[in-house]
Order: sequence, then structure tokens, then C-alpha cells
Amino acid sequence: MIINKRKKNKEASLIEKKLIKVAIAFSILGFIIIIAAFLIFSFDSLNFITASVNTMRFANFGSFIAGTVGVIWSFVGVILFYLTLRLQRKDLLFQMDELILTRKEIEGQRKQMEIQNSTLKIQNFENTFFQLLNTYNEIAASININIENQNLKGRKCFFELYKKLKEVIQEQKQDKIKPVEELNEITTIEGSKIFFATYQSELGHYFRFLYQLIKFIDTSAIEDKTTYISLLRAQLSSYELTLLFYNCLSEKEKFKLFLEKYSLLKNLDKSKIFNKEHLNLYKTEAYIS
Repeated sequence: MIINKRKKNKEASLIEKKLIKVAIAFSILGFIIIIAAFLIFSFDSLNFITASVNTMRFANFGSFIAGTVGVIWSFVGVILFYLTLRLQRKDLLFQMDELILTRKEIEGQRKQMEIQNSTLKIQNFENTFFQLLNTYNEIAASININIENQNLKGRKCFFELYKKLKEVIQEQKQDKIKPVEELNEITTIEGSKIFFATYQSELGHYFRFLYQLIKFIDTSAIEDKTTYISLLRAQLSSYELTLLFYNCLSEKEKFKLFLEKYSLLKNLDKSKIFNKEHLNLYKTEAYIS
């Protein structure tokens, strides 16, 4: 396309040069005719003896000039007018090309700014995300409980808390012989409420911060949220996931929706769930991404 355009421009320039030469040639021809006709008419019209001028002859001279040179110069004027139009058209096309190039340059700058803004947005998000993730891990590491004369700290606590949750739920059943694996939904949820209320001081901050961290990802403008959810999910141990599973059944509907939306129970060890029927309390999306 560019080659064809250059070829056409070259051809147009050659035509213009030829037209200019023609205009010059006809202009010169007009001057020659005027000079020649003037000399001829002057010689025939002037009486050197009486020094009188034949006005009729000069009138004919004027008519001749108007009829010949006038036509020639009119033709030259048409050529010059045509060349002027072509030059104006060239200027207009040049301005249009400049405008197109300017628009492309502006569009390129806009896209570049969008990329820079997007990169900056991701960097700002990641800085905050990893700071929050680090704080979350610090909170998990700072958990301290005393169970059966054992002082446990950090993620080691979650195993003991898991066992304690099972005990509390078992205490809620009316049929003491009935195993915990056969407890119905109501009994399990009631037992979970009691357990988490008992250990609120140890686990409350942990689960609240975890919820806020997930909410931060959810409400951000980042498109690829699953990548950061996966990083967060990788921090959770099997016992943490099990406690999270039962915690969100205890009147934490918003938290439960996040678990389902982002498949946060994907790595859940289902063998640790007390009753396999409890798995149906979450949508399938909670386990499959």
C-alpha cells in the first residue's frame, strides 16, 4: 500500500512538472506573439513622414492580442488553477496524514499509559497483598492455647483445636452411644457455635483477618484473582481448613460464600469431616476450581 502510494505520488509529480513546463512555454509564446505583433502592427501603422498613427490598425492589434494571446494565457491560467488545486489537495492530504499519525501516536501513548497504570495497579495490589499475607501468617504463628496442661503455639494448635471441636460436638448429642460421624446438621452446627465461642479469644482474630484478606482480593480491581487466592489457599493446613469449614457454618454466611466462590476448600481433607453428609452443606464449587 505504501509502495503504491509512493508510485502514485511520483507519477503525479511528473505530471505537475510537465504542466508547469507547458504553462511556461505557452506564457513565453504569448509574450513572443505580443512583441512580434506589436512590432508588425507598429511598423504598418506608423507613418514616419507625418509621424501620425493609424488608430484603426492598433485597434485591430488589440483585437488580435485578445483573440490569440488572451486565449493562450487563459489556457495557462487554467493550468495554473489546476496546479493550485493539486497543491491544495496535497496540503490537505498531508495534513490528513499528519492528523492520522498524530492520532496513532496519541493512541500509542494512551495504550502505553494504560499498560503502565495496569502494571502500577498490580504492583500496588501485590505489595498490600503480600503484607497482609505476612501478617496473616504472623497471626497464625502467634496463636497460643493451653489444652490438658499443654501450652501450644502456632499452627501446632490447630490439631488440638480440631480434636477439641470434635469433643464439643460429641457433647451435644442426646444419644451418647451414637458416634460423631452420625451426628445431624443441627447438632453439629450447635456444637460448632459453642466451640468457637469458647475459643473466641484464640481464633476470633485469626478468622476475622482471614475473611478480610479474602475480601480484599475479592473487591480489588485485579482481574486474575484466582492466582492470589491460590497463594492464600496454599497457606492453610488440613486442620485449618477443617476448622474453617465448621467455622463458616456458624452463622458466617458471607464467609461461606467466599469459600464457595473461590474454591477455598479445594485442598480439604474430607476424611477429617465428622459426617460426610456435612459436605453437602457447601456448594460443589467450594471443592472444585
